[in-house]
Amino acid sequence: HALLAPVSLNTQAGLALIVIALIGMPHGALDAYAPVLHGNGGKRAGFMAAYLLAALGVAWLWGAAPLPALLLFLALSLWHFA
Repeated sequence: HALLAPVSLNTQAGLALIVIALIGMPHGALDAYAPVLHGNGGKRAGFMAAYLLAALGVAWLWGAAPLPALLLFLALSLWHFA
């Protein structure tokens, strides 16, 4: 069946990019408003600094230890979306 045919890596990457651009980035963009939504609007700069440090740490971990980084990412995603 045509739907079960192998999909090239380029096609997979393209589809992932589209999904990330349409869903992931808008969802992540709302994270900057988390302190405001939780009544801590004055602490927004600190939140953003911690968020940036966490993102840099994740990028470093992903390069240094991909499998543990993936497992941590999946665990945190389950916690975040559950």
